[in-house]
Amino acid sequence: VMSVNGLPNATVVRKPVWEFRLIKAIRHALGLGPKVNEAALNAVHVVRPMIPLNILLVEDNAQNQKLATLILEQVGHTVTIVNNGREALARLGQYAHDLILMDLQMPEMDGMEATRQIRRGDPSALVVSPQIPIIAVTAKTMGEEEKQCFELGMNGYLRKPYRSNELLEVIVKVMRRHPLPARPVVPGAMSLVLKAVELEETVWVQKSLIFLAQFPRCLEALQQAIVSRNEVGVEKFVQRLSELAREIGAWKVSTHALRLRGAVEQKQWEQAEKVLAKLDSHCLEARQALSERGVNP
Repeated sequence: VMSVNGLPNATVVRKPVWEFRLIKAIRHALGLGPKVNEAALNAVHVVRPMIPLNILLVEDNAQNQKLATLILEQVGHTVTIVNNGREALARLGQYAHDLILMDLQMPEMDGMEATRQIRRGDPSALVVSPQIPIIAVTAKTMGEEEKQCFELGMNGYLRKPYRSNELLEVIVKVMRRHPLPARPVVPGAMSLVLKAVELEETVWVQKSLIFLAQFPRCLEALQQAIVSRNEVGVEKFVQRLSELAREIGAWKVSTHALRLRGAVEQKQWEQAEKVLAKLDSHCLEARQALSERGVNP
């Protein structure tokens, strides 16, 4: 946003343009809010994480979801989003994660109750890893709340709004106290299509089979969503496809899925169609690479 007609407040907004960035920049140009601090969003140069993590983000606010995902993905983490504590418990009953970012104020089930059920560790909780590190994220400023979080068994505490370095620093701090067990890398040379991921061979094969079974449906759904200009549909299936691809090391698929989301965020529907075509091609490349490694439906 440049200075126009006497407006003295000039702000630079990086592409792809996220909605929250654009709104803040416009407010600043009109003198209605603080200047957008792009350095605060540029996580790469602030804190380097120890290793990429599989993070479960439990957050009901769409803008907060986008901001956290942007920061975390910039430094190589994989992010799975759920909207409340109940969805988090369902997800944790099926998949293992390395860390949870837990919002405290959510509908249906808040972060406190979700943490209580996770830490119980009994069969009724249906959680794969009841000792998973949990970082509380809240907009409240009550001193007692932080104490309650730690008494419940949470491992870190972060107040909103936060800067990227604050988010990454609390993650590094928590993970230093709760290091992940050593995870062997999938053996065998990887092609230019697939990169090594830290998974047991049998688990990697299982996840690869899931990718092969689901990517055609994701591509079809994305095509329909683009034709109908359905941003919500694109977001849903981009998230799913990107997650499936990252889990098995299909980095081109994951990257182009995120580029598709960026094009749709900017309402560049024709560009989105071109990115989708490349995404389709990369999915077929990944299928061929998996076949060469003996992974077939």
